[in-house]
Amino acid sequence: MLTDGTSGHGWRRSRRCQTNNGCVEVARAEAPTGPLIAIRDGTLPAAGALVLEPGAWRALLHRLKAGDSDMPERGA
Repeated sequence: MLTDGTSGHGWRRSRRCQTNNGCVEVARAEAPTGPLIAIRDGTLPAAGALVLEPGAWRALLHRLKAGDSDMPERGA
């Protein structure tokens, strides 16, 4: 779980996000071992966050941009 510094502020989302909070939010956190990246659902911020080291964050972004996690078309 995240410590102070990201619980009440510091969360960012895309400028393309609508005002209904239906977006993923990202925040940077500091840990004794170094920086971390936190990801949470903007519709359920109290549900917690997925926390990644920067290398894992970069790998996730690379896979998302490559389409590796695209959902199959319905009925396909």
